[in-house]
Amino acid sequence: MGVLGPLRPPGGAVSWGPAPKPSQKALSRPQAAGKPPPAPDWPALHQAMLQRQQGLCWASGLPLGDRVDHHHRRGGAGRTHGLANLVALRPDWHTLQPYSVHMRPEWARGRGLIVRQAADPAAVVLWLPDGRPVLLDDEGGFEELQLGVTDGQVVR
Repeated sequence: MGVLGPLRPPGGAVSWGPAPKPSQKALSRPQAAGKPPPAPDWPALHQAMLQRQQGLCWASGLPLGDRVDHHHRRGGAGRTHGLANLVALRPDWHTLQPYSVHMRPEWARGRGLIVRQAADPAAVVLWLPDGRPVLLDDEGGFEELQLGVTDGQVVR
């Protein structure tokens, strides 16, 4: 007996029978046309991130050092390798410590270091460690925003 129940089908049979047929909906999904997108040029992306960030980790404000993690602001199925979706982080501020981005997702989301799957990373404000709000672009730059508050709403 396994933790979740018997490891064999009822009656002791060794086979569960034929695999279920895929649904008509699954069969009708459009297939991607053509070749998959080319692999990202990681050395070029890495250099562009270091230049944009002036060698600083944008989670902590500390120097990046010799080892750098490439963090995707929007991960999972929505992950892209455009520079608007990438920031360079110190490994300890990426995943390794209790204070890291992935250990504090709500904090990181509030800073723009994590972006919801439905959002466009280029349209989500990233708050730099010095408090400046910016929008990242895919060319390796960023636009510093001048924000104000009107009627309780943040406005540009």
